[in-house]
Amino acid sequence: MFPYSILVEPACGPVEEGQPLSLTCDVSRDECAGWAVTWQAQAAGHVDVVSCISNTCAGGVYSSSFPTTINSTTSILNIPSVSRTDPFNMQTKWKCDPCNKGFITVCDTLELYSDTLKFYIKPTSPACRVTENTTSGDITSITITCSVSKVYPQAKCTFYRRSQGGNTVRINTDPAYSHTEIGTTPVYYWSTCSVSVSVEELGEGTHSFEGFIYPDVTGGENLVPGTGPHKNVYLSFPQVSHSCLTETVQGYFLGTSARCTCNVTSDGYPRGSAQWYKGDVPQPVGDDGALVVTFDKNNPQQVFTCEATSALGRKVGSTLTVTFTRFPQVSHSCLTETVQGYFLGTSARCTCNVTSDGFPRGSAQWYKGGVLQPVGDDGALLVTFDKNYSEQVYTCEAQSALGRKVGSKLTAKFAFMDSDWVECDIFSDEVTICDNNSSSSTQAMVSCLVSKEHVSPAPTFSFSLDGRTFEDEQLGIETGIYYLRHFTLSPDIGEEFQIVYRVSNTVTNSYKNYSTQVIGRTPPHVTVDGQTYQGIKPSNIVTLPEGDTGDVTCRVDGGYPDAHTTQLKCGQLNTTGDGNTATLRFAANHLTRKMEGTVCTCTSQHASGCYDDNETGFIISVTYGPEITFIHSPIQTTFNKSDTVRFNCSVEANPDPTSVTITRARTNEILGNVQTAKLTYTLDSLDCLDTGVYVCSGQNTQKITSREISVFVNCPQQLNQSFEQLSYFDAVIGQNAKIRIDVYGFPEPKELTLRKMGDDIDLASSPRHKLEYTADVAPFGFVSVIIFDVAETDFTTFTLTIDNDVGDPLSHSFSLNQIQAQPGQKEEENEDTGPSVNIAAVIIGVVAAVLVAAAFVVIVYLVRKNHLLRQHPATAGNQDDINLTPNPAKTPDIVKTPLDATGDKRVRRKGNKYTNDLPRSVDKAPLSTSKARRQSIYENMDLKPGTTSASSASLPPGTARCEGNPDTAPASGLYHSTSREDMEPPDIYRRFNLGAPSKREAETSGVYGNMAYQHTESDLRSPQKETTETKQPDSYYLQLEESIYANSIG
Repeated sequence: MFPYSILVEPACGPVEEGQPLSLTCDVSRDECAGWAVTWQAQAAGHVDVVSCISNTCAGGVYSSSFPTTINSTTSILNIPSVSRTDPFNMQTKWKCDPCNKGFITVCDTLELYSDTLKFYIKPTSPACRVTENTTSGDITSITITCSVSKVYPQAKCTFYRRSQGGNTVRINTDPAYSHTEIGTTPVYYWSTCSVSVSVEELGEGTHSFEGFIYPDVTGGENLVPGTGPHKNVYLSFPQVSHSCLTETVQGYFLGTSARCTCNVTSDGYPRGSAQWYKGDVPQPVGDDGALVVTFDKNNPQQVFTCEATSALGRKVGSTLTVTFTRFPQVSHSCLTETVQGYFLGTSARCTCNVTSDGFPRGSAQWYKGGVLQPVGDDGALLVTFDKNYSEQVYTCEAQSALGRKVGSKLTAKFAFMDSDWVECDIFSDEVTICDNNSSSSTQAMVSCLVSKEHVSPAPTFSFSLDGRTFEDEQLGIETGIYYLRHFTLSPDIGEEFQIVYRVSNTVTNSYKNYSTQVIGRTPPHVTVDGQTYQGIKPSNIVTLPEGDTGDVTCRVDGGYPDAHTTQLKCGQLNTTGDGNTATLRFAANHLTRKMEGTVCTCTSQHASGCYDDNETGFIISVTYGPEITFIHSPIQTTFNKSDTVRFNCSVEANPDPTSVTITRARTNEILGNVQTAKLTYTLDSLDCLDTGVYVCSGQNTQKITSREISVFVNCPQQLNQSFEQLSYFDAVIGQNAKIRIDVYGFPEPKELTLRKMGDDIDLASSPRHKLEYTADVAPFGFVSVIIFDVAETDFTTFTLTIDNDVGDPLSHSFSLNQIQAQPGQKEEENEDTGPSVNIAAVIIGVVAAVLVAAAFVVIVYLVRKNHLLRQHPATAGNQDDINLTPNPAKTPDIVKTPLDATGDKRVRRKGNKYTNDLPRSVDKAPLSTSKARRQSIYENMDLKPGTTSASSASLPPGTARCEGNPDTAPASGLYHSTSREDMEPPDIYRRFNLGAPSKREAETSGVYGNMAYQHTESDLRSPQKETTETKQPDSYYLQLEESIYANSIG
């Protein structure tokens, strides 16, 4: 502070560029004796502009450019034209030094500070505009934008609005600015500013706007006039009002709920919607847009506003005041006792009372069918019983200025019964109980009735017989003036009955009983052949088997009263018995199927008269088993190939047959089956293998009956490919050679010839050769060729010709292969002798006789075993392993095609079963023992695929070689068959090899007779395990015999 007072006028306010400016430095006269002031401009250094002493201001470089004056109190420095380019103006600090006491700052630099001398340029071409902002076509806000093309410094804006011609109100929202520099020295700006105001802030009405854009200097707003956009904006709410769908009376809603809608009647700007409010809470509406108002006892009057809502906010369009009218609440009560909803007695008293007042107030009244009912002095309604109505309906109603309204309903029903008015009667005291078909039957009818005037509700009726209820309580029939019920008594036994009939009131439980006596006369029970009938009628059937020699007895028991003189008549047979029994005895010739349908009557003299009807009786049904008629057409038994035969089987039986079947006997193949009495089956294109027996079987509940027909088909003899047909056989010089050729065809061969290759001589008549055909089950058989005392010349090829005069004869060639006799082997002999007969023949004959006797015993055994096998046939199943245990005999499967080039066959033996792919006509049937082949022994069998056994020449007599795996490719090899009679004591070797990894070996050695033999086998699961055991010869012989038979067919 200075020791004197210096007054400095505010001289640093905004200055318009190009305009003069005066800076003032005041000095009090008292403190400054000499008027001395020095003005200094501090820019690029300190420059004294001018100095003043007393009244004179002079001195300094710029004294002429800045005229300065001074008086006793004030010194004024004049700047003729303010310019931003003058360093003394733009960047200068102006100071004065009054009275040489020190410089004080008058103005700081002309730039940014608050005490700076600021420059400005007034806006050039100021302009403002109004923009309406919309969303989906509705205005949401107003934007006012102002701009200038030239200003310094950057512009600043202030905006105002005026609504409905009222006062001007400043818009306090901060504007948004945009500034663009124009030029460089000095710089100017293009400035734009804008502000947005929401319509909600503006509110409803007409709005105008004004904007001020000015240099951003102190007091700049006052430097320029306002710029008003010449556009008014009108904003308005939608017009809304309400309407109600519920009826009103005097401004009150009827009922307990009302439905009203709030709707837009005129769109506003911006647009909006109509909304219900209760207070400030928006109210929900239904799918139809209606507000549902329900009665609230705690708030009897409710106020709702229907308001317009838009971007402007909310505005009430109309007000809904809801007040509900209400009928008084009424109900009734009765003074008379009730049971199950019925008044006891014939009258009742009830009152109708107001339980809750309504608006407007009202009263309680009784009505019946819309008619006001009078009440007594005590206000009670008196209701009395009316026989014409089972119930009477009254309504307890509220009545007010609003009208009538039912509060409760009274259904008056009365329960009582005056038993003096109950009447019951019976129209007969005797009842005759017969068969339903008898005209002699009678009934007792009981009838009860009661007048409608003396009972309510409708009574029930029930009847009992000797304490047993015959009919439960039931309602009766309603007539004009009565309730009545008829009861018909039809007891099933005859005796004296006490009938009680009861009439009851189910509500009051009051009743009245009547009783009477009835005599029932019933026929006796009749028993026929153990079956009891009550009142015999023709629909009764007695079933007896044909030929039955039993008795049919008619016995009369029971009934009321007793019966006498009983008679039983069946057709021409008649018997009468004293008392209650009559018996007919049937001899075998009496009870035949001719008596089927015979009517028998069993009569008895009885007081009921039930047997007076001659039609009473029963029918005899005679049962018998099926009688079969089995024929075929054409009627001949022998046919040619490709012919057709038709089988017709008809069955007569009682009861009717349940099944009729035609089968092929050998294979048991079912050709046809029906559940009727007739069956027809046709065999088309007959084949050789269709020869055989055909069986028709009929079955009913009595038994099964069968009939057979044999059919033969002519065809030439053919090789039976089910057996190995060898092309050469082993033989020993000096011994007999036996060859067997299996064939089939029809008829049997008429001529057999045997010739050596290249020789036309028929050896059939030679004493060294024997040819014989043995028939098997038609059309099968075999030809045996025996060459006695084999010589060197017999080791050649033979041709066997078999001719049955049908088609071409069968020719089959074979050769003898010479082998050496085994040590100890004797020459085989049989009943056929060759040319060399010697003394040993006698011994051989004796031995043969012994052997024949032993064979006979074996045959008997085998016949019995075969019979058992036929009763319990066994299938091959999955027996893939070869074994020596007995198996059922099998009929060979036949393939009619010849061997192929490799000698393989279509049918191969697999162990003890066969694999075949034969056509339909293949026959399979067990052979009888007399027709069965004798044993075929297969020795040294190597069944591994691709292996070959040792040469047959190295095998002992009576052995064979077998190659191939029966489970894979067809087998080929040589087989030699010997009959049981051909087996002699020489050793018998057997070996089976199924191949790895499941290796099974069985080796047997021994001598036939008293010698023991060794048996070794390897288990499949453990090839290393071996067991050795010694068996007795007898045991071996029995096992061998069973194996012989089991494998003899295969």
